[in-house]
Amino acid sequence: MRTVFETPTFQNQAERVWSDGEFEVMPPRTSEDTVMKDIERIAKAIEADASASLPDLPKAPEEAKERGGRMTTPEQMLVRQAREASGMTQPVFAECIGTPVATLRDWEQGRFAPSGAVLCLLRLIIKHPELIIELAA
Repeated sequence: MRTVFETPTFQNQAERVWSDGEFEVMPPRTSEDTVMKDIERIAKAIEADASASLPDLPKAPEEAKERGGRMTTPEQMLVRQAREASGMTQPVFAECIGTPVATLRDWEQGRFAPSGAVLCLLRLIIKHPELIIELAA
């Protein structure tokens, strides 16, 4: 059974590499449907990697167009999703997870990304919002 791996190349083309070593260069992708399918595929991969549902992720490219290039990152969505799951304000949530409120704001606004340990904690809070009460104690 042959497996296929697609890798992007220059000028909006993709290279399809088969597991047996053969490859082919795919024609340029210009169709809006193809672009949307790619976005959906990438969003699903990011959600799988994040081990969480990120319903706003497919909207990120449209947000970028509307806002003149501003993109929402998966990390930003995790931070917001965790805080919203806890039902806390930024200052209270920041205190519970032991970080300055300015840092939490930077994470939510995409100026900085939280570390891997913080991302792991946020995923736990999303899945088990009651854990934030134990962190606050």
